[in-house]
Amino acid sequence: MKKFMYSRGGKAFLVILCVLTMITSVLSFIACYFLYDNDFYMLSKNEIRERIMKSYAIDYCRDIYETYKHDPVSLDFGYNYSNFYYTLTKKDGEVIASNYNGEATSYTVTVQFNNKYIVKGYIPADFKYKDELATADFWINVGYQWRWAVVTIGIISVIINIFSYSLLIAGAGRHNDDGGETVHTGIIERIPFDILSCLVALVLVVLVDMLDRYSYGVEEANISFGAFSFFLYIIFIGYTTTFAIRIKNHTLISELFIIRLCRKLLGLIKATGKLIMKFVEGITIYWKIILTTLLIGILNSFIMILVYASAAALLLYMLFWCAVILAVCYIASVLKKLQIAGERLAAGDLTYHVDTSRMIWDFKRHGENLNSISAGMSRAVDERVKSERFKTELITNVSHDIKTPLTSIINYIDLLGKEEEKLRGTPCENTKIREYTQVIARQSARLKKLTEDLIEASKASTGNITVTLEKSDLNVLLSQAMGEYGERFENYGLDMIVRMPNEPVYIMADGRHLFRVFDNLMNNIIKYAMPGTRVYLTLENKDGRALIIFRNISKYALDLAPDELTERFVRGDLSRNSEGSGLGLSIAKSLTELQGGQFKIDTDADLFKVTLSFPVISGE
Repeated sequence: MKKFMYSRGGKAFLVILCVLTMITSVLSFIACYFLYDNDFYMLSKNEIRERIMKSYAIDYCRDIYETYKHDPVSLDFGYNYSNFYYTLTKKDGEVIASNYNGEATSYTVTVQFNNKYIVKGYIPADFKYKDELATADFWINVGYQWRWAVVTIGIISVIINIFSYSLLIAGAGRHNDDGGETVHTGIIERIPFDILSCLVALVLVVLVDMLDRYSYGVEEANISFGAFSFFLYIIFIGYTTTFAIRIKNHTLISELFIIRLCRKLLGLIKATGKLIMKFVEGITIYWKIILTTLLIGILNSFIMILVYASAAALLLYMLFWCAVILAVCYIASVLKKLQIAGERLAAGDLTYHVDTSRMIWDFKRHGENLNSISAGMSRAVDERVKSERFKTELITNVSHDIKTPLTSIINYIDLLGKEEEKLRGTPCENTKIREYTQVIARQSARLKKLTEDLIEASKASTGNITVTLEKSDLNVLLSQAMGEYGERFENYGLDMIVRMPNEPVYIMADGRHLFRVFDNLMNNIIKYAMPGTRVYLTLENKDGRALIIFRNISKYALDLAPDELTERFVRGDLSRNSEGSGLGLSIAKSLTELQGGQFKIDTDADLFKVTLSFPVISGE
């Protein structure tokens, strides 16, 4: 059915079927109305025939009387070949004219005119000639025989019309070329729907005017009404079809001409408003206040001139406004100084000092407060910088101080291990010594790793690290990282799923530091990912940026905000039962930003997601 609806032949067939069933429905309606008006559904055929024939006979009798009054001679041949017989007599019985010779009749009528003339009409049982009476008798027989069939045909036509019209609307804009997936538009859909509606209304007005102009008689009225119904239905099909296409494309409202016009006007109003605001913003507060005051003063003076005519009153009024303007100029000048001070402080210039020597009242206190804020903020910033510098130096110095004895401890542990190997198998072998040596070696290695991370975190956060940016292929770097960690992921029960584009993705980065970022992130996954889950590593080239995305399910509840996870010494395991220093993500973020990239963490319930973003460069 869809192939039929979406094909051009099927749509043409449905249009023809709609038009034909519409014509049939209209004709059936007209026929039903005529039959109902003449009581075909309530009277017998003989009763209907009698009433219609007598109606014809009365009309003929009136016509005979009118003919006799104006042209008596024409009565001699006017009804010679007619199935209607008559006798025109005076009231006293004198026959004036007649064509009745005693034929058998079915119906007889008698009509009196002006109490002087009597016309008697006869409808014969058998019609000899093919005139209006014979035609009427024929249609009476046909109408009575088909009176219920016409109703049935009308109902069936309406049902078929509705069904075919529904199929036509359902297939509007659909083609078999793409299986009906896309809604195609035509030339009509390029016209805004409100403009199209106005054109359709104009055509309807013209059609109604033509219908009224050319409906003189009954036959002309029927022909005009039929033509009007035909064109009206064609317009209706086209109008509703384009309406359905626009609804399917969701463009009915958005592409209205009035909507477009309103958008243009709104855009023009916004542009004008922005231009005015830009002009106003370009004026300093000093001139804003003065111009506003002058405008109010001029307007007020104009009102005073209209109301008062006294020269003395006007002079006093002008002097008053001069004083007001001077006071406003002073206030504007002070506010301008305070505004400049606020802007300088907001810009970070903590050395700026407001001159309050010519300020009075609250203006002076506000200026002094701004100076106090400047001094206080300078002290706070100096103390914060000093504190951060002290923390960095402390971490660096302590790390170096720890590293020297720690190196000696590790070396001597190594020597102990070698001596223990020499004594292995001797009678004095002690397994406890070997166990203790292994514990000391493991914890010393952990302490060494923590010390190295502290030093690297300190250097990375302060930028005191050498970064050499070169063109790097992310596919190669990620493949190397996966090759190194693939077996470890399997040992921890993690299934790694990698998605990378086929073509290379190049960025400017320091390969050594970028590999350290990957190393920290994969170590973090091994420590905190839930065993038996999947780990997703995705590389995308999107909008000119390379996105490297790590996703895994955490085995610990992620109760910390994403920003807190990149702070130093913060770990996802709040109980701190697992190994780790809490510096891995902080180092990864610092190294990423030093290479011009962006580092972002997102969490959703137990989903942990890290996104690295770098600008993509050409492979040439």
